[in-house]
Amino acid sequence: MKNKIYLAAGMMFFSSLSGACTLTLPDATLLPFNTQFALSQTVYDAIQADSSIATAIENARDEWDKTDAADRIGGSSGVINSSDCPAGQPRQIGAMAHFVRVPGACPTLALRGVPQTAAAFVDHGGTGSITLNLSYAWSTNAGAGVLDIQNYFTHEFGHVLGLDHQYGTTCGNDPNPPTCATVPGHNTMNRLIVAQETCAQTLNINDINSANDFYP
Repeated sequence: MKNKIYLAAGMMFFSSLSGACTLTLPDATLLPFNTQFALSQTVYDAIQADSSIATAIENARDEWDKTDAADRIGGSSGVINSSDCPAGQPRQIGAMAHFVRVPGACPTLALRGVPQTAAAFVDHGGTGSITLNLSYAWSTNAGAGVLDIQNYFTHEFGHVLGLDHQYGTTCGNDPNPPTCATVPGHNTMNRLIVAQETCAQTLNINDINSANDFYP
C-alpha cells in the first residue's frame, strides 16, 4: 500500500464514554490544564535549525483549542532530554530512526508492540510521550512521499488527550479507512494518513464532538 502510513496509538482498546472515542489505558484520563512537554535533543536541534517545525507543532496543539479540551496541552517545559526514547522519560516530543528495529534503541517500546512501520507513536504505557519515526521523510511543506508534521501532530495530540481512532462517528479502527482524496476533511483521528496529506491538520465535527464529550 504505497505511501499509506498507518498510525499507532499504543496497545489499545476502545470504549465509548458519552459518545467519546476514548482509550481504556492508564493515561486516558482528563489531561490536566497546561500539560507541558519536554523536547528530545533531536527535536530541539531540528527546531533550532528550522523554526517552522515549532510553529507546526504549536498549530497542531492549538487546533484542539476548538474543543472543550482547550488549554490542556501546553508548550515546551524547557527541559531537553538527551534520549529520544520515551520509556522512562517524562512527557516529551521525540524523534527516532527506526525506533523498534534498532536493537536496544528503545526496548520498552518494542515490548509494547509498537509496529515497525508506525510513523508516529504515543507512549500510552506510562509517559504519554510522542515519538516520530525518522525512517520517514518529514516536512512542514507536504510533498510527494513526505509526511506533514502538523498533520501528524494534530492526530497524536488527540491521543495524548485520551482519544482513540475514529472513523465517522464510530470508535476504533476502520478496516478500510478513508484518505483525504476519498473523503475530504475526514476525521483527524482517522487511523490512516497518506503521505503528502494535510486534511488531518484540521479537526472535523466528529473529532470536536468526541473531545467535547470527554472534556465536559
